[in-house]
Amino acid sequence: VTWHWRERAMALWCTLPPILRELLSWPVLRVEPRLRYDYANIDWQRSRAYARRGIGALYVNLKGREPQGIVEPGAEYEALREHIMEALRNLRDPETGEPLVAEVNRGEELFHGPYMDDAPDIVFRPRNMHDRFILGFATDPFVRPARKRENAYVEYGYHTRRGVLIAAGPGIRSGTQIEGAHIYDIAPTVLHLLGLPVPLDMDGRVLLEFQENPQEVRYAEPVKEAITQDVAALSEDERQDIEARLRALGYLE
Repeated sequence: VTWHWRERAMALWCTLPPILRELLSWPVLRVEPRLRYDYANIDWQRSRAYARRGIGALYVNLKGREPQGIVEPGAEYEALREHIMEALRNLRDPETGEPLVAEVNRGEELFHGPYMDDAPDIVFRPRNMHDRFILGFATDPFVRPARKRENAYVEYGYHTRRGVLIAAGPGIRSGTQIEGAHIYDIAPTVLHLLGLPVPLDMDGRVLLEFQENPQEVRYAEPVKEAITQDVAALSEDERQDIEARLRALGYLE
């Protein structure tokens, strides 16, 4: 029901003139904060960069890649990226004067592979991992305290660079501490534990440190083409069911 009424509200909101939306955005968002997360509020003809999610990734509205791209590839694209990256580096906490951003990278410095067209153009990391990057309207305060109810924050949390890896069960060495593991090491490790070969083109390594009697890692030839179900072959009911599940998990707005 919530999603149904939200979609109807957004449809009505988009019929309002831009100046009226700007005036109403702040009180409207105080009533329903989730209205901020919607591409319907983006003016693509004047937006040179945008964020899909509040996780520190920015995308350039690039011609030839984005449906309504306005930024020319080449010199204009690189100049815009440098301008945004420099602006991020110069962001300061209004109370302490300290930088808000600790690290800024171009997408190709962090990602590689055949799907680079879908990778972010800029990735930045906050200096304080308690800070949150929250999408909103241009009329929103740029820096504000996170909303709290009693002693708990009501806005979503944020990820940190260091995670936790826990393994237990037969063949797992107790009390072992692993250093230098990465999230992309999990997939090849799981394949190895299941007795399956690891594709040679898979990122990451098999974590043998916590295994009591580690077996020799078997490798398989690189997968030439991803084995995926053709979305076009799905029926309309199947597509709607998949979209409903992803929406319920928060992956679709």
